[in-house]
Amino acid sequence: MTFWQRFTRAHIGSKIITSDDLDIFFSVKANTTGEADSAEITIFNLAAETKEAIEPETLIQLEAGYVGDYGTVFLGMVESLEDEAAGADIQTTITCISGMSKFIEGCVNKSYPAGQKLTDIAKDQIQLAGISNFKIDDNDMVFEEKKVYTVATNLRTNLIELAKNLDYDFVERRGSVLLTAKNSGVVEGFLLNSDSGLLEVRKVVKKEDAEDKYDFDITTFLIYRIAQDSIIELDSKISGKKLCKVIEAAFISNNTDHICQMKVAII
Repeated sequence: MTFWQRFTRAHIGSKIITSDDLDIFFSVKANTTGEADSAEITIFNLAAETKEAIEPETLIQLEAGYVGDYGTVFLGMVESLEDEAAGADIQTTITCISGMSKFIEGCVNKSYPAGQKLTDIAKDQIQLAGISNFKIDDNDMVFEEKKVYTVATNLRTNLIELAKNLDYDFVERRGSVLLTAKNSGVVEGFLLNSDSGLLEVRKVVKKEDAEDKYDFDITTFLIYRIAQDSIIELDSKISGKKLCKVIEAAFISNNTDHICQMKVAII
């Protein structure tokens, strides 16, 4: 793999903007705790007619990587847009949220009988919300008593609770919803080492009462193939060769960096 000549492309509604034409910086944050993916995209000297077409809930797809090898790092919708002077330039910052949020923030008003499997409840609620792209690891755990959901809580809260009871991760990942076991995830078949983009590995020193759920902090060149909940093989002098799950991922591109920062746990 080669990591030079960075490339970024933003699809915002019907508009397509690339780093060949304008400077595009971004920060994308993703995790496995049930929080929505988010992105902050900054574009310099964006045309006025393009800005006028960008409204809240406009769909946005951000692709990044390198010339000849790039892909989606964020899929969602616009929350807000703000202009700011930057010397002789105007920088437009677009704040974005996961596209799943529109569905997950809604409420499901329904009750389930005692003995219902938690995974079946999660599947039913996700489908009732109109989400078709999802994956739930099977589990036989059931509620011993009747379970009632009302408009007092939204789907995100319900899924976070179900994931906690199952000891699962709840993930919004680029247009999909996942509930996966701690030792499970999206198997990428990706060997991460110095040849494939690994820059730095830092071992996490855990205290006895620490709640950290990860073992290594990792920095790589920007690798779009990896996201939160990815199962990868990490190979370095510090870690050795370990099968790991990505717990958090941040994709960052600015004047100096075009990288991914990850927290991973050994599985």
